[in-house]
Amino acid sequence: LETASLYKINKDGSTTEAFTGDIESWGDYFKYHYVKFDFSSVETPGIYYIQYGDHKTNNFIINNDVYEDITDATSDIWIPIHMNHMFVREGYR
Repeated sequence: LETASLYKINKDGSTTEAFTGDIESWGDYFKYHYVKFDFSSVETPGIYYIQYGDHKTNNFIINNDVYEDITDATSDIWIPIHMNHMFVREGYR
């Protein structure tokens, strides 16, 4: 396959093809062959997925603030793991 397509999911659940472009071979990794697909020209906010042949990605968001609250979802895991050099004396134990 030489092309992939980016689809926007509309509010009513229907889809619209937002972008079609060429793919570029990235290379082999273990038993898979990977390709690159540049759709960075698409800036319209929304929920999208990529269709490449019979393969469809999970839905993802394109929006200016998509990373704004990213640390909220990971703080309970990331901080304790990366603060493993500290000892916490919990007052309730």
